[in-house]
Amino acid sequence: MEFAEFYESARDDCLRIVLLNVGDRQLAEDLVAEGLTRAWMSWRKVRDLRAPGAWVVRTALNAPAAPPPDGVMMRHSSAASG
Repeated sequence: MEFAEFYESARDDCLRIVLLNVGDRQLAEDLVAEGLTRAWMSWRKVRDLRAPGAWVVRTALNAPAAPPPDGVMMRHSSAASG
């Protein structure tokens, strides 16, 4: 499968899944764009995966701009002042 064909067939599903996880359409679109960009850059590897769309979703949700899933608390470290 060529990347353009994959993009057309997978983009909307990836967007729906990421949107359900982050709750913000613009953020979801940005994250999926990042995931698809990384898929394109690694297409030789990604195209042979059993579920390349899942790879895009996981990559999107692991992108730095993605908030943690609901119920996951982020730990913030604070330096002790001396």
